[in-house]
Amino acid sequence: MLDPKKKKLYLIIIAGAIVVAAGVIFYTRQSVPEVDLTAPVINPAAGRSAASTDKKNYPLPQVFPAETKFDTSIFDSSDFKILKPYTPTQITEGELGRENPFQAY
Repeated sequence: MLDPKKKKLYLIIIAGAIVVAAGVIFYTRQSVPEVDLTAPVINPAAGRSAASTDKKNYPLPQVFPAETKFDTSIFDSSDFKILKPYTPTQITEGELGRENPFQAY
């Protein structure tokens, strides 16, 4: 089969690869943050505003509004009024390219 020198060399290479793989896994792993599972649950329907804070509760994130009404004052703002209306692009026949791009010239 294998002579003892080659067998020993292969075993050293395999052991080295295992040690290197274990070292890479050990030194590159990310730490897991601690999570407080006993924190109280916030009910967004309780009528709190997004910026309110309480000693026992976390502030509500801005992505979960406490109200279900849509604020239409955005349409009256100057930022909205400076937006340009959409105009569709006119494409002519020659700008579309070849009918079959995979066909030989």
